[in-house]
Amino acid sequence: KKLKCRVLKVSPERRQVRLTAKQAFVKSDFQLRDCEEARRNMIVTGFLSSVKPYGGIVKFFGSTYGVVPAEEMELNEAIAPGMAVTCRVSAIKRRAKQLQLSLNLEDGKRPEEFVDQPPEKSKTDRADKRLGMRVSSLRAIRCITEGVIVRFLASEDTVDVCEGFVPV
Repeated sequence: KKLKCRVLKVSPERRQVRLTAKQAFVKSDFQLRDCEEARRNMIVTGFLSSVKPYGGIVKFFGSTYGVVPAEEMELNEAIAPGMAVTCRVSAIKRRAKQLQLSLNLEDGKRPEEFVDQPPEKSKTDRADKRLGMRVSSLRAIRCITEGVIVRFLASEDTVDVCEGFVPV
């Protein structure tokens, strides 16, 4: 059986690729890869990576992340770390490269509704351009408690063969 994944994070210096098989990410047409792509009131999907006293940290592709205030996290007890979360961008701190998020989707718009506002030019490197890509040429090489270590299969257009990790 084939496992569909998306590239979640690339670490070229370590020759590592982190993948996600979460259906909310794999099926989504829009992947938030950079803070510059975000727009106020845009509805985005990420995953809750941790809960801090000030709120929940929601991660997206690459190093992009946002914070859901603690007050909203308390109202929504069903969200646990590791779960996919659909939220609305309530504010953007571009210098800090951080998003302020809300679980209240009211007044939110899907990313495709922002076509009249193209994202600002991003200063991403080659590795970041791979974020959000669907990958299929993988082979599982080792299973561990936390997930599966996979190897990208070499093809004519890829000289670099590297390993990745799919968490469970």
